[in-house]
Amino acid sequence: MILHRSTKDIYTFIILISLLVTAQAQFDNTIQSHVPATPTAASFAKYAEIPVSHYSGTASTSIPLHTLVENKMSHQVSISYHGAGIKASEIASSVGLGWTLNAGGVITRSVRGAPDERIYDGQLTGYWLDGVNTTWFNNSAQRDQIKQGRRDIQSDLYFYNFAGYTGSFYFDQAKNVVQRNETDLIIKAVQTTYIHNRWIWKITTPDGSVYHFGDTSHTDGVADDVVSYSQHYAQPKNALGAPTTTSTLVDSWYLVQAQSYDGQSVITFDYEYEAYTFRNLGTSSRTIVDRDGRNLINLNESSFNNLNPVLATESLSPRLTEISTTETSIFFHYGPEKRRDLDHDFNTNYHPKNVVPIPPAQVNDATALDYIEVKSLSPSGCLKRFDFGQSYFTSPAIGFTGTLGLTQYNDVFGDYYADMRRLRLNQISEQSCALTDNKTHRFTYKSNTFQRRLTYAQDHHGYPNNRTDNITLMPQLTIQGSANQVPKIDLNHLATLADRKPNAFYTEQMMLDSIIYPSGGSTVFDYEGHNHYSSDVQETGSNLVDLRNQNCASPQPPPSCTSCCLAQELTSPVVTLDPSSIIRHEMRVTVTKTPNDNSNTLIQVPIEIKRGNANWQLFDEIILNTANEFNQVKCYSELLFEQAGVTDYRFRISADVNRKLFMQLLVKKYERTDIMRNIAVGGLRIKSITDDPVIGPSITRSYDSQL
Repeated sequence: MILHRSTKDIYTFIILISLLVTAQAQFDNTIQSHVPATPTAASFAKYAEIPVSHYSGTASTSIPLHTLVENKMSHQVSISYHGAGIKASEIASSVGLGWTLNAGGVITRSVRGAPDERIYDGQLTGYWLDGVNTTWFNNSAQRDQIKQGRRDIQSDLYFYNFAGYTGSFYFDQAKNVVQRNETDLIIKAVQTTYIHNRWIWKITTPDGSVYHFGDTSHTDGVADDVVSYSQHYAQPKNALGAPTTTSTLVDSWYLVQAQSYDGQSVITFDYEYEAYTFRNLGTSSRTIVDRDGRNLINLNESSFNNLNPVLATESLSPRLTEISTTETSIFFHYGPEKRRDLDHDFNTNYHPKNVVPIPPAQVNDATALDYIEVKSLSPSGCLKRFDFGQSYFTSPAIGFTGTLGLTQYNDVFGDYYADMRRLRLNQISEQSCALTDNKTHRFTYKSNTFQRRLTYAQDHHGYPNNRTDNITLMPQLTIQGSANQVPKIDLNHLATLADRKPNAFYTEQMMLDSIIYPSGGSTVFDYEGHNHYSSDVQETGSNLVDLRNQNCASPQPPPSCTSCCLAQELTSPVVTLDPSSIIRHEMRVTVTKTPNDNSNTLIQVPIEIKRGNANWQLFDEIILNTANEFNQVKCYSELLFEQAGVTDYRFRISADVNRKLFMQLLVKKYERTDIMRNIAVGGLRIKSITDDPVIGPSITRSYDSQL
């Protein structure tokens, strides 16, 4: 994709527009669920996963606040907005949803299998600490330990963001750091002897500057380490749940010191801790598609809404309080009100704040960033401050069922759970320390209300698509070949599976709309969804056979109708199945016991086919019982029921005439055509940016994405 920009003129504003794309880091742990990074670390990781590039067409807005200078070193503090789209599960940073406080730096990670340094209790090996023994793969007990996450066989992925450097790395089997995109940085893991944090990090830049993450010393104890600790567990929908282990994960290491090559210039970063809990939907449990690619094995439609566990993350995370040089300090002050978009219900015994020996006086409630103060140390005095004006985005109580056993709160917008609120940045004001000379940037958004975080209404990449009738994240997967090939997988007939198609309109509702400057001018953003031009197959379907038992329009007949949905033998007339290579056929059988049948004995539903002049043959038999809740939908591709050289077919299903059930046998014909078209893929890019100055005409920069 090539991005073209057209404009009549370019104005320079204090707001810097750059182009960038993101990908959310994934975290795969022993319970095989998505474990997100803490909100602050995750907002940093956005910029580390994929670097700034005009190629992506995604806008990030940056507002510089102050630059600290210490002889040969400097450090800029800013806030920035990431314009690739807000994912449904995204949690706001302490600044606001979509915004990142660029102050300090972080190394965060995506755990693959289990932590590299073997930190979980019950974990037998860690990739970095113990290596991998290939004999494990030939031993069934040790293979099971790998599946359980007790033996770690691959490196975690690590992401860094500091001083303008972003990137990622992993370890090879010799414990060497391998950067995914080669740079001149020297990255070193320093092992400690602590129980709760076994690593700190040192990164040396090409100019010889050294940046320390987590701590500057590996021998002075864990209490002063600046790392993010978290505990993760799956939670029942209507109960609080609890961790099954006392061991905490270290998911991020924060920048604590920057030092020039000669040691003469030092910038230090101080932190305090905050404790909170948040919840996201975990990934689906593994399921198996049958060889025909049309059915899920040993899984009922009624079970789909239990496939995505709620994953609770209990976090003890650093928040920045001061950046200092010998002459100047920047102080970060947080408000008194607990954040409404985070839970403050803790599991007393296992929350990291009760496991890691951090002094209680250093642990705070999670609150929003209130203001930033810049002070001179010599002479002592306040230079300026930045005040943040915030409120909350709201969400309706749809898209998820279950209370999680949590406390329901109330504010001016009504009753809510924490996932139905997200911190919103309304404005930032620069002013003197006497609170005069106010210069305010104001922010508006496309909508004040959008989907809750705990929602199945997500596209394939996790962006909101407003399909609030989804009850699972398992998609209606289709894998096409070409028009003259039968699809390898087609699960579209399973209506209870999720519609994960992107919807750019609803993704855009969560986005920054405009910035209004202190001068009165403004910048307005217009977005569009990402897509790619690709080959696809267009199908036109029609029914050749539609057999249904009489007086049974649906599986839910009127309760008063005792004669509705009586089982019977249903037989089709002769149908001709065209053998054309661009036509495919599919048979679908739906059988469901209706509420007016009070028996719990099994029901047998044989499916028979008559090919040409041959005799009737049993093709398959569906069994309804308590295990499948008396409900089955099965689909069969033509590869299973058509026979070479035969074009005429008859179909038949039957059941005990004393039973009552909804019965349907469909044979569908699909005419297929190869086409080229734009296919939506999720996420956003900039369509246009309009600058409206106080004096003079507005200027629109349009971005034409060509594939």
